[in-house]
Amino acid sequence: MQGRFPKSAAIATKLARQLAVAGSLALSTTTAPSFFLTSTALAACSPALANGAVLVCQGTTESTVTNVLGTGTETNVTVTVEAGATIRGTGVGVNHRGIYLGADAQITNLGSIESSYEAISIFGDLINLSNTGTIIGSDRAIQVVGNISDLTNHGTIQGTVFVFPGGGRVSNFINHSSVLGGDGALFASNIDSLFNAGLLRASINAVWGVTGLSSLINSGTIEGGTRALYETGAVDTNLTLNAGSVIIGRIDLGGGTNILHVGEGLSVNSTFESDGGATEVGIGTLHGHLAAVVPVVGNGNNDVQIVAVDSSALTSLDDTLAALTSGIGQKVQSRQSTMRSDPALGFASSFASRFAAADETRLAAFSDLDLDNTPPLNPGRFWIEGFGAYREDDSDRVGRTFESLTGGLVAGVDVPLDAITSVGVMAGFAASTSENEIDTQETDTTSYYAGVYASTEAWGLAWDGALTLGYTDYDQERVTVNNLVATGLETASADFGGWFINPQVTVTNSTSTGFSPTSMGSTSFALPTIEQSLTLAYAGLFLDGTTETGTTNPLTLDDRDVHIASARAALALPFEALHANGALTTIRLIGGIETRTQFGDDGISGTLLGQTVSTTLDDDDTALGGFLGLSGEYQTSSGLTAYANAEAMLETNSAYQISATAGLRIAF
Repeated sequence: MQGRFPKSAAIATKLARQLAVAGSLALSTTTAPSFFLTSTALAACSPALANGAVLVCQGTTESTVTNVLGTGTETNVTVTVEAGATIRGTGVGVNHRGIYLGADAQITNLGSIESSYEAISIFGDLINLSNTGTIIGSDRAIQVVGNISDLTNHGTIQGTVFVFPGGGRVSNFINHSSVLGGDGALFASNIDSLFNAGLLRASINAVWGVTGLSSLINSGTIEGGTRALYETGAVDTNLTLNAGSVIIGRIDLGGGTNILHVGEGLSVNSTFESDGGATEVGIGTLHGHLAAVVPVVGNGNNDVQIVAVDSSALTSLDDTLAALTSGIGQKVQSRQSTMRSDPALGFASSFASRFAAADETRLAAFSDLDLDNTPPLNPGRFWIEGFGAYREDDSDRVGRTFESLTGGLVAGVDVPLDAITSVGVMAGFAASTSENEIDTQETDTTSYYAGVYASTEAWGLAWDGALTLGYTDYDQERVTVNNLVATGLETASADFGGWFINPQVTVTNSTSTGFSPTSMGSTSFALPTIEQSLTLAYAGLFLDGTTETGTTNPLTLDDRDVHIASARAALALPFEALHANGALTTIRLIGGIETRTQFGDDGISGTLLGQTVSTTLDDDDTALGGFLGLSGEYQTSSGLTAYANAEAMLETNSAYQISATAGLRIAF
C-alpha cells in the first residue's frame, strides 16, 4: 500500500511506504551469542545471597566456571539488575546460567542478563519478572520449572521463554518489545493471558501452549516458521486481533470453543486450524465489519477461513463528498458575491458608486461607467480559482481517525443580463486523498464536474443559486492480515465510481455600518456594510458496485447512495481601500456556524466468501461546526483580480478542517 502523506498539516508531497514485516530470524540453540560484552569490572550482587534476600546488582558480574548467581535452591529472592549492570555466564555446559534461583523469585532487569546456556532459570515459581533491558540465553532466555505469575517485557528477550510442561502455567505475559526464540518464543503448558504489542518470533512455533491458550490480545507481530500460534488441548480461546496485528504462520487453536474478536481499523483474511479438534473458530466482537466464515474443505480437520473487512474507509466517503462540494460551492458563491461589488462588471451597487460623491478624481479608472443609470451590459467575464482543504476526523477508537487532503480548480464564464441579474457556467476538476492513522485504509479520488449559476436581487436581498453535476472515480486500498502469506499482510484494492449532484442557494443581506469613507494620502478607506448570509445545500452521491482485487478472498460491494444536507450561516465584515491608480483592495473577516447531516440508508451490503454480508456504517449522522476565516483580494483597474482566503472550522464530532483558496479573475 502506498502512503500518500505524513501525519501532519504539512501534507503536500506523496510519500511511498511499504508495509511489510522483516524476514524470519532463526536463532541457534547450541551456539553462544557472539555479542557478549567484554568484562570491564567485577562487582558481586549485594547483600549476600540467601533465602528471602533482596539483592541489587551493579557493574559486571561474570563466571566462566559455574552459575553466576544462585544454586537453584534459594527461595523468595528479589533481584534488581540496575541499568548498565551485566550478569554473564560464558562457560560451556549446563552449569553456566546467569541467574539460578529456587521458588518464589522476583526479578527486575534494567541492565543485561546473559548466558551461554540459560540466562534465567527458576526451580519453582517465578512470581514477577520485569524486563526493560536485555535477557539473552543461547539455549533458553528464561526457564521456569513451575509457574510464571507476571512477566512484563519492554526490552529484548532473546531465546525461548520456557515453562516446563506437565502443568507449567503463565498467568499473565505482557510484551511491548521483542521476544526472539529458537524453537518457540513462548512455550508453556497453559497460558492464561497474553498481551502482545511488540514482536514474538521463533523458528518453529512462536506461541506454544501445549494444553491451551485462554486469552491473547494482539496488536503487534507474531511470527513462527511453522506456526504462529499452536495449542493441542481443548481450552476455550479468545483471540483478539487489534489494529497493528500481523500474524505470520499457521494458527492452530486446538479444541474447545475458540472465538476471534476483530478490533477497529483491522481487516483479517485468515485461516484457522483445529488439529482435529471438535470445535471450529467462530466470530465474536466486531466493529462494523463485513464478516463471513466458511469451512476449509478437504484436509480432514475443522479448519475455517475467516474474513472480516473493516468498513471505516467507506464511512469517510461522506466527508470527502462534503469537502469537494463545499469547495466548489464556496468558489461559485464567492464569484457571485464579487459580481455585486465589482464596478468593472457594470453593477449599480458597487464600491465605486459609494465613493463617487466623495472623491470623483479617484474614480477616473471607472469614468466610462454611468453610475446614476442602468449600466451598459459588458461582455462575458472569465474567472478561475483554486481551492484546497485539509481535514482531520478524530475518533477515540484506534484506526478510525482519518486525515484527508482535497484540492481542485473551478473556472467559469458569466454574463450580466441587467443591473442586478447575471448567469454563468463553470467546470473544473479536483483530487483528494484520505488515510487513517494506522495506514491500513486509503482512498484516492479524482473528480470532474460542470454546472450553472445565477444571481439576482429581490426584496432587498441578494439571491445566488448554483447547480453542479459531476463524476468521481475512487481508488481504494486496505491492508488485511493474512497469516498464510509471507509478510502476513496483503493489500486489497477497489476501483469504482459514482455520479454526484449538488444544488445550493445563498441568501445575502447587506446592512450599512453608517461609517463614512475616509482618506489617508492617496488612498480612500471604507467599512461599508455588514453582510449576513445563509447557504442551504444538498449533495447526493450515487456509487457503483465493485469487486476487490489483490486479495485471495475479495469483497464485492453493491451499489449505494450517500445523501448530505447542509446549512451555513455566515457574518462577514468587508474592509475596503481604493487606491489612486484605480486599484481596489478588499479584506473580509468572516465567521459563523455550519451544520451537516447525512440521511437515508446507512447500510452497506455485498458478497464475501460466497455469502451475503451487510452492516450499518457507524458514522456521526449530524455534525455542527463553527468557522472563522479571512480573505483578501486586489483588483486592478484593468480588470485583473488576485484573490486568496483561509478558513478554519471545528466540529462537534471532534473533527477539524483547514481550507484555503486562491485564484485570478480576469475581465475581458
